[in-house]
Amino acid sequence: MLKNRGYTLDRRAIDTDFPMEELYHVAEMESWRKEIMRPIYHVHKWWATRLGSVFRAILISALTEDTKRVWDLFYKKNDFGDVIVLDPLMGSGTTLGEALKIGCRVVGCDINPVSYFIVRTMLKPVKVEDLEEAYSRLEKNVKPKITRYYKSRYDGYEADVLYVFWVKLIECPSCHKQSRLFNDYVFSSHAYPSKNPLARCVCPSCGEIMECHINEKRVICSSCGNRFNPHHGPAKRTTFVCENCGND
Repeated sequence: MLKNRGYTLDRRAIDTDFPMEELYHVAEMESWRKEIMRPIYHVHKWWATRLGSVFRAILISALTEDTKRVWDLFYKKNDFGDVIVLDPLMGSGTTLGEALKIGCRVVGCDINPVSYFIVRTMLKPVKVEDLEEAYSRLEKNVKPKITRYYKSRYDGYEADVLYVFWVKLIECPSCHKQSRLFNDYVFSSHAYPSKNPLARCVCPSCGEIMECHINEKRVICSSCGNRFNPHHGPAKRTTFVCENCGND
């Protein structure tokens, strides 16, 4: 117990037992793979969105007596129904969402109306049936209007397009043909290449997508046999080399 200006305060676990080492591995996984392990707070883009796992640990340790181990409670069902958590700068709603998960009641506000709308919508109860009906209605009304923009041809057959990679084009002043302003041909790589060096690149000749090593300097296209350096594109900052005539 702590004595402070006549008040008696319980010691909290955050003062003595914050599970830094255990939490590190969970937070690392969450921060690496947001495209897979994406909490609802990351559905909408927001500035400096924090990790839910970190805030869960902070809340549990701040609300638990120092006689208990925080990590033992991290994955258990918690009920802090007598606690009200106030977040006056709620942003994307990470604090409120994690507080609700452990049974707290929450109050949140923000000067930005977009934050208010996002968090209120995110935390509002919804029936799965209503959500599925809304998706079906959206598909029925929108799909006929946009499907034609997501069609292509592959090996002579019409195909649905799942992903599109955009690149700027510029007219060469020498040959007057258009050239693509690729900095390089690697379009997907791991955030920490030393841990996972596998990447994906596109062939500048035929457009085939293939796997490559992030440090690989020479790749042979599996489709057309073209040899190229995936890290050497025609555009470098304010200059470019024409893909057609080779002039810069």
